Amino acid sequence: MNTSEFEVEKILEKKKKENKIYYFVKWKGYDYSQSTWEPIENLLNCDEKILEYEKSKKILEEEGIIILNEWDSKFYSNQKLKELILNNEIKRIINIREKNNILYALVEFEQNRFSKNKIPETYIPTNLLKTKKNINILNDFYESTIHFD
Repeated sequence: MNTSEFEVEKILEKKKKENKIYYFVKWKGYDYSQSTWEPIENLLNCDEKILEYEKSKKILEEEGIIILNEWDSKFYSNQKLKELILNNEIKRIINIREKNNILYALVEFEQNRFSKNKIPETYIPTNLLKTKKNINILNDFYESTIHFD
């Protein structure tokens, strides 16, 4: 039996479900839309990527930057999220999730020229993405995920 091994490009998110840890993985050579949730035991030979994710999250938390990578963690006020959006350029939307009848976009930010650390991918309620530019980014995400045959 021939099993191919995929290479992890980046860890995007972490969650705990039924006492198991899962990581949302961006696979090398594949589009963000093909990222998948993987239990930690499936992620062989990528300890460095996991440590990189955990370290970047810790550094940014110490600097007081708001992140929502752990889906089950507490949510921050809309005002704090609005500040995050106003002060940082959105590069793309990676994923959309629903929680309690609210849609959240997993947002990748451009590198902020005023900070030495990159803001990690963060879930933002889609209703806060109401600028023309951000709506276009949201539309681009949906157009990339809907395929008509």
